[in-house]
Order: sequence, then C-alpha cells, then structure tokens
Amino acid sequence: MSEGWLEQRIHWRRSGDVYAPWTATYGDHELKLWLGDFPAEHFYILLVDGIEVLDLDSKWPKDWRRTVAVREVHDPPDHRVLWAYMEHNGDLALDAQDLGPSVEQVFGAGIREYEWKRTVAAAHIPQLITALGGTEDDVLDALEAWLPTHQPEDLEKLIEERGIPSTFWSRAGD
Repeated sequence: MSEGWLEQRIHWRRSGDVYAPWTATYGDHELKLWLGDFPAEHFYILLVDGIEVLDLDSKWPKDWRRTVAVREVHDPPDHRVLWAYMEHNGDLALDAQDLGPSVEQVFGAGIREYEWKRTVAAAHIPQLITALGGTEDDVLDALEAWLPTHQPEDLEKLIEERGIPSTFWSRAGD
C-alpha cells in the first residue's frame, strides 16, 4: 500500500509549516510531506493521516504536482476550485471545476458541472512572470506573491490583456 502513493495524481500545496511544507488531501486522507534530516535521512517523509508511510528523495513522482490554489470556494451546495500547477513538459496549467446549482443558473437546467483548463506554454512563462510582477524564475512563486492583492478572475484578465498566448478547453455537464 505504501508504494501505491507514488502512482497517485496528488496536488500538493504549501502548508505554511516549516517542518512539513507540503500538504494535500487525497480522498479521505490528509497527506503531509515532512522534511527529513537530510543527508542522514531521506529528503521527504510521506505522512498519511499522521502515520509515516514512506521515504522519498528530492525528486517527486511524475504524477505529483506542486499546486497553487488560486480559488477554493466550498459554499455548499456549490464548490468552485481553480488550481495552478506545472505540467512535466514545463507548461503552466490552470485547471478549474465548478459544481452545483450556480452552474445550472449559467448553463441551464440539469447542468451542474463546468470544467475548464487554460495552458500557458513553457516558452511564454517568462512573459507571464513579468505580467505578475515577479522577479523570480518560478511562475508558481510569482503567482503566490500576486494572489493576496488580486481576485482569482483577475488572472484570466491578465493573461488576455497582456496577450500571453495560451490554449483553452472547457466542458459543461456531467
């Protein structure tokens, strides 16, 4: 079971905890990546519901993503999320899902789910970092610094207004 965690698609976000800087939820499980006493120990220790499950080196499994929560609104019965993460090819993905009656108000009776994804190719990441006011090379760090003073929908506007090339996909319905 412990090795199975390496094959799961897990979206990690910063926790604010110096000793366990990454946290995630997977199903009913709370996950943490605890920093080991490197080099005497492995770089990370995976905790699942507070129990040590396995040790990792500094390279994350291919299906794990460092994620920035651009929007997480859970106002039952509506749920709206927008995550930003890096694809393994270096592209930035903005991945969103809206669920609930508010979707039905926009798309019509019976349509209670809307998903969309915008992708900014790796070649255009420096342009986005500049638009975000970032000075570092990491677009997720620049986005995290930008978010406290902006609304989530401002990100889409910024990409469009600055003419940053991107691709868009969406679907409505279950």
